[in-house]
Amino acid sequence: HRISGLLIKLHNDYLCRHLQKLIGERVLKFYSYSRILFFLCLLFLVSKSYAQSERKAWNRLQDGKWESAQRLLQKSLQKDTANLEATYSLANWYFTPANPDFQIDSAYRYVNKSIKNYDSLSARDKDRVHKFPIDSLILHNLKAAIDSAAFARAKQINTEESYLQFMKSFPTALQLNNAIELRDEVSFLEALKLNTHQSFQSYLLRYPQSHRA
Repeated sequence: HRISGLLIKLHNDYLCRHLQKLIGERVLKFYSYSRILFFLCLLFLVSKSYAQSERKAWNRLQDGKWESAQRLLQKSLQKDTANLEATYSLANWYFTPANPDFQIDSAYRYVNKSIKNYDSLSARDKDRVHKFPIDSLILHNLKAAIDSAAFARAKQINTEESYLQFMKSFPTALQLNNAIELRDEVSFLEALKLNTHQSFQSYLLRYPQSHRA
């Protein structure tokens, strides 16, 4: 009887330990799953909060609330420098003529950053930003419009320096060849005004490929 009782006790102890182990593993798994679910929910809420912030900034931009829109967008970029919605919105912010801080060069900087950010997105994230809406065509159309505005600015100034600055700052613009021709022409007219051997020689040295050479 003593041996039988001892065996029963050992068996019960084994069952208790095994049961505790199973319960412990299940509790641990449940805890792990709970943490994963918590972080996924948190990530979703943060992502949704960001999207709402950029949407609010975009709406304020459309309403002409420049300072308020800029503050929201700068705050978004402080949290995430690669925030595509924020960089795209800032490109538009700087490229809206009614904005007192309208600035072509800053708009160009932000649209290029937006294109870079978009190209680095996963297919899933591209689907997400399409709802804003942002896609490759929209970004490149905005860039082309900014290029055109920069070229118009250079033509308005119409000096050798203005065309050189355009060519340096907007090297991928479709108007690049036109800028080269206008640079050569305005430089030749300046040499013609001086009408000296030195002025023509300087021109030929600077632009030997010019049709005036």
